[in-house]
Amino acid sequence: MNSKLNWKELIIDFFIYLGVIVHLSMILPSPLGPGGQDIGIHLALILLLATRKINLKKLLLNKLSLIYLVFFILLALSTILYSETPVAMNAVRSRFKAVSLFFVIQILCFSDRKNDKFFVLSLFPAFLVYIALATFIPFLAGVEPGRVGGIRAMGSLWHNRTARLWNMVLPVTAASFFIVKSRVLKAVIAFFVLITLVGVPMTLSRAGTISLAALVLIFAGGVFFQHRRRLSWRRWAAGAAIAVAVAGTGLGLNWPAVTERFASADWTSFTGRVDVIWPGTLDAVRQRPVIGYGFSDFTQVTRRFIGIRYRHAHNLFLQVLFEGGVLTFAVFILMSWFFLKRAWKIMKREDKTLYGLSFISVFIAVMVIHGMIEYIRFIPFAFFLSSIWFYDAWIRLKKSKKCSGEK
Repeated sequence: MNSKLNWKELIIDFFIYLGVIVHLSMILPSPLGPGGQDIGIHLALILLLATRKINLKKLLLNKLSLIYLVFFILLALSTILYSETPVAMNAVRSRFKAVSLFFVIQILCFSDRKNDKFFVLSLFPAFLVYIALATFIPFLAGVEPGRVGGIRAMGSLWHNRTARLWNMVLPVTAASFFIVKSRVLKAVIAFFVLITLVGVPMTLSRAGTISLAALVLIFAGGVFFQHRRRLSWRRWAAGAAIAVAVAGTGLGLNWPAVTERFASADWTSFTGRVDVIWPGTLDAVRQRPVIGYGFSDFTQVTRRFIGIRYRHAHNLFLQVLFEGGVLTFAVFILMSWFFLKRAWKIMKREDKTLYGLSFISVFIAVMVIHGMIEYIRFIPFAFFLSSIWFYDAWIRLKKSKKCSGEK
């Protein structure tokens, strides 16, 4: 047996993995500028294409990948047709990193190298650890969201963005509990899920807490529907009680703030969005209904229609309609349909029901419920869509008996 290290391979792998981590750092506060993030993720993609056996047909022509590419191309065209060339190209360049991330994750998931799979499967729990620090440390230290101080980077995350990312990383992390056999791995995954259930309400994000409550209830309801004939009513009553307790606790912690946000006449409240932001966004859409404005400065465009400054539509669907028009919006709905169809196909397999259900639950809770009052930005959205490939990586590793704890 040859135990000699292949230094060339190790160095290449180091830059690939580092490139992914550097790119994901742009979702979180990071000292790295956009140039470093560009180099990181694109270098990772180039190195993967050069050093792995890639089936380009399988990589590019599956339904989800193909429709995602069409989605990006349409938004890029909208940007070029609306903005001046330097501004447009810079905006497209910034979002192209999400496309690279999407395909890097696919390549790593389907790689023949075990190290690739171990790395990519560690992204979700590693992400959870970082977000946990971004939530708990500022909370325990008494740092208010966005405060400039000694832990400014983490404090600036402690609100809506953190809660949204908490909920987004749940599909693979939580559902993996039902796939692995090792008790140690089950305990670790259960810990990650527990800190998520506690962490989202601690972010004091109303939208995040509501979507988490919806996620728990949808998942519990789906489990009940799938297995109602197998388990006793006492177990289902206990499960329902836990789901209601989690949802109720989260809403209870934020209830005064939730009611205030719904009742306030301020434009940042829910009623303010319905009365001010959304009509103003629709007024802008009516000016370019087919192609939209692309990755343009939302603030500058909508200021002409509303007269106040805000960064996005506070609504995922209106934001897509604004950026890409009705044509891109139709592609977005089709892309969502392919994602849900894939998750439903997984759920129909008797041994993978809970895993597929987790994708569906998170999609409805985060993309639909949270997305109705917040905007899921392009890069986190790419990371979320990529989660469907983590399922394949889990199954392939499970079959190899490397992550299941089986002897």
